[in-house]
Amino acid sequence: MPEPLLLTGAPRQSRSQLRLAMRRFVRHRAAMAGTVVLVLVFGASLIGPHFTPYGFAELTEDYSQPPSAEHWMGTDAIGHDLLSQVLRASQKSIQIALVVAALSTFIGVLIGTVAGYYRGWVDTLLSRMTDLVLVVPVLAVLLAAANSISQRGGNWFLVAILIALFLWPTVALVVRSTVLSLREQDFVQAQVAIGASDVRIIVKHLIPNAVGPIAVSATLLVVTAILLESSLAFLGFGIAPPDTSLGKLVAVGQTASSSRPWLFYFPGVVLLVICLCVNFVGDGLRDAFDTRRSGGRA
Repeated sequence: MPEPLLLTGAPRQSRSQLRLAMRRFVRHRAAMAGTVVLVLVFGASLIGPHFTPYGFAELTEDYSQPPSAEHWMGTDAIGHDLLSQVLRASQKSIQIALVVAALSTFIGVLIGTVAGYYRGWVDTLLSRMTDLVLVVPVLAVLLAAANSISQRGGNWFLVAILIALFLWPTVALVVRSTVLSLREQDFVQAQVAIGASDVRIIVKHLIPNAVGPIAVSATLLVVTAILLESSLAFLGFGIAPPDTSLGKLVAVGQTASSSRPWLFYFPGVVLLVICLCVNFVGDGLRDAFDTRRSGGRA
């Protein structure tokens, strides 16, 4: 016997809205351009080191050389090939950003969904915990903790986990408000009436219908993670040598920006391009999932 339409309409509508959102996203030129550039940068950072003649930690006999046919981005004061360093730095910065976005989004969705669905004392407790994390001076705490990580070898994965533990509240607040609204919808009340479990309602109905705000929040976390990691590296904390990141390269190049500008501008431009492209993707996702912005167009 087929399932009543009342109980299946919401998931089908959610899938239909997702397809329409993807169509609107593909038509967003800036978002698609940003996506292509990000794919190219990430692909180059992963594949490029296998084709460059020098390793990122390898020392050449060319010291402080400007860009040339042999060293496309020049070299630093001790002979590192800057192109190899930028590729390695981009790889680490993007890896950290993706880990931070994934972990922060998971924590934020879990806490926000539970708080919005159960309400009452559960919502109060989780909301106060979220507020507590929000008022913490993030950069000061990160500096203290990253210093300890640097002294233990500067593992990039530990840096990513550390940053993620302070970025999830923004996702939790967005998800909580979305779930509070969805909870009162007829399709959720119908599931409650037939005795569906809380887990089924959350996983099958609430989270799929909140995918738009979740995706936009996750995209914004990528930019925040890159900038936070770059700030830590700029101040000399986080990833330890011989490994590197874009923020560390910018910090090193700043001191020589007048005499050897390539050391500062090449990693700085790559960092700027990544952040701009992620913002373009975020704008595209927001417009795609917000039918009021798109005018309801498919």
